[in-house]
Amino acid sequence: MLDAVLCTVDDQNVWIKLLKLHMKLNSLDKLMNVFQEGVRSLKKDSLPLWLMMVRHLRSRRPDMV
Repeated sequence: MLDAVLCTVDDQNVWIKLLKLHMKLNSLDKLMNVFQEGVRSLKKDSLPLWLMMVRHLRSRRPDMV
């Protein structure tokens, strides 16, 4: 699925939805991978991804924040 999203690199909404999906699936490795690729793709428009990750990690993995 990540490969398909990489084709629409500048669509912030797609990255947000994919990040939310992986948060629900509770797979930290895949979540981190999606986050990193999203930040790389969105560059200066990646703030919503950062905010989502900080909130998610604070609630589920406070040792990582």
